[in-house]
Amino acid sequence: MLQRATTSDRREFTVSVATDLAGPGREWPGLRDLDALSAYIFQAREVLEIWLATIGLARRTQPLFVEVALGDGTPVMMLALGIERRGAVRVLTFLDGGVTDYNAPILFPAGRAIDAATMAGIWDRIVQVLPRFDSAVLEKIPAVVGDATNPLALIFTQANADSAHVLELAGSWKEYGATRMPRVRDSRRKRRNLSRIGAVDYRVAATQGEHDAFLEQMLRQKRRRYLETRGLDGLTRPGYLAYFRELTARLAAGGYVHSSALFCGDAIVATHWGLLCDRRLYSLMPGFAGEWTRYSPGRLLDEDLIAWCFANGVTTLDFGAGDEPYKFEFGAERVAFTRAELARTPIGAIHIGLVRARRRLGASTTGRLIKQAIAAVRRALRRSRRGETA
Repeated sequence: MLQRATTSDRREFTVSVATDLAGPGREWPGLRDLDALSAYIFQAREVLEIWLATIGLARRTQPLFVEVALGDGTPVMMLALGIERRGAVRVLTFLDGGVTDYNAPILFPAGRAIDAATMAGIWDRIVQVLPRFDSAVLEKIPAVVGDATNPLALIFTQANADSAHVLELAGSWKEYGATRMPRVRDSRRKRRNLSRIGAVDYRVAATQGEHDAFLEQMLRQKRRRYLETRGLDGLTRPGYLAYFRELTARLAAGGYVHSSALFCGDAIVATHWGLLCDRRLYSLMPGFAGEWTRYSPGRLLDEDLIAWCFANGVTTLDFGAGDEPYKFEFGAERVAFTRAELARTPIGAIHIGLVRARRRLGASTTGRLIKQAIAAVRRALRRSRRGETA
């Protein structure tokens, strides 16, 4: 299906929408195209294909691929959206579901000059050509796309609960280690203590077998951590395990997946899984073994990961969404997020009211205490099922 509309705000724009990645007007950009565009890896064709086949399929998301072009056909931006059913409500979202750290358009050179007034007119036309929906919940909209202003952030200005953090790797590893590395003495002491147990070795996956093995270790470590902190395994959500496994199976050989592990002897004490494109490493899924916590294995792995980036020409280590303290410690710069909650119908207005109420509760002290209590009850139930005592 292909629909078109035209808007004028000093220039003429054409807005098209399609339901597959063949593209509304041209083929959707792939990983090899991103270095000539302003984009994040999450919106690359290959990543979206895997998302659609795993998480998107499980969530029954109706994908909508939007292209904005000038009247002469020059591409301006492309935007990956979807409509999901949440009960009786049709909700417009990004193709995310919790695994996309940046929800942003792919910007072509002509898109770098879009101002707020022009973007507002374009968005109005996008809404007109999309299928009917009741509400829109658009989250994690970064202020920038690469080195360009994100035009969506010019019109969707509501503050997001969290932000992203990016470490620009200028200079050398030696300079960084001498001037910016946090808790250097403590890390050295913990490495020495680990080395008394077994040889400490940081390994980056070089074969598909190593990628698969490190991924499975990371998933085990991540699931344990989810259960400890939330009382609920976030990786049991439909399609999530398949998403990470498919990304690793299909993209590791091309160098777009980065898997690594910190060993102490034969034991894997920490892991990292991320995506790599255009000299930017997206640090997405770190993990560590709980029985090694006193040695801070996650921090030690991050130090080795940064050293690897310097040695291999990576200029940006992207710690992604979330305001965890360790990101600040390593000197990462904050990337602000905005969001939008828009109602199109009466039932959509009710849905948006509930979304905002849940967010306010979650941000309150009462909400945090409720979450902690629920997590504690879940942990107790798991111990009970295993016949353990508190």
